[in-house]
Amino acid sequence: MSKATFFTAIILALIILKVFVPVILARESGQHEQAEVIQQVSTITPLSIEMVDQTMAVLSDGWLGMSHVEQEAFLTIYDPADTGEINEQFLETVASNYQKIRQSLENEIEVKYEAEDERCEGMRLYYTDIISLHVCPYFLTETNDTRRARTLIHEFAHIALRVTDRPYYRPTSKLYAELTPQGSWASQLPVIGPVLRELVASDTLYHPDAYAHFAVAASGQASAREMFVNYGIGDANDGDNSGLQEVQTDVQATDSWTAAQ
Repeated sequence: MSKATFFTAIILALIILKVFVPVILARESGQHEQAEVIQQVSTITPLSIEMVDQTMAVLSDGWLGMSHVEQEAFLTIYDPADTGEINEQFLETVASNYQKIRQSLENEIEVKYEAEDERCEGMRLYYTDIISLHVCPYFLTETNDTRRARTLIHEFAHIALRVTDRPYYRPTSKLYAELTPQGSWASQLPVIGPVLRELVASDTLYHPDAYAHFAVAASGQASAREMFVNYGIGDANDGDNSGLQEVQTDVQATDSWTAAQ
C-alpha cells in the first residue's frame, strides 16, 4: 500500500468516525428515551383513569349529590362567567364526555418522543395530533405525577372529543373568565353548530382544560392549599404549604397544547 493510499484511508476513517459515530450514538440514545417515555406514559395512564373514574362517581348523583366544595369547583371551572347555565343536562353531558375520555385512555395509541420539536417549549409535557401522543423532553424531568396525569387527561380529551383548545385555565385568566358553559349561541345551531363551536371556542363543555382541572379537584388529588391556589376554594391557611411552589409553577406553566389548533 502506498503512502498516499494509506493516508487517504486514515482520512476516510476519521471522517467516518466524526460523522457516523455521533449519529449512531444519538440514534441509540433516542431509542432509549423513546422506550423510557413509553414506559412512563404507561405508568401514569392508570392514575389518569383513576382520576376520571373518581370524577364520574362525583357526577353520578347529579348536582344535589355533590358536596359544596365539589359544586364550587365545578362552577369555577365550567361556569367561569357565572352565567347560571349549569343544569342536570349539562352535568350529564360532562359525565358522558368523561366516559369518552376514559375509553380513549384505555385504547392503544402511538406514543412518540420528540427530542427536538419547537412545539415542546418550556415546561410543556405533551401535545397531540389526534392520531398520536407526542411527548416532550420536560416530561422526563417533571416529578409531579398529578400534573402529568392531569395533562394527559387534557390531551386525551382532545383525542376523545375531537376538539381544539379554548383559553387555558388559570386562576387569574381574564380570557378563561369569559367562557360560558355552552358558548356562543351559534355553537348550538343544528348541523353547523359543532363546526362553529370550534371556530368560536368560547365554551367549557368541550374544553380539554376544564375536564383536566375538574378531574384534579373532584378526585381528591389536590390538597386544601392547592384547591385554594388553583381554584379559589377554601381557606388560604387551610392545610399545610407542602407543594405550594409546585402549584404556583404549575399555574404559570405552558403545560398543554394541541397540534389540532
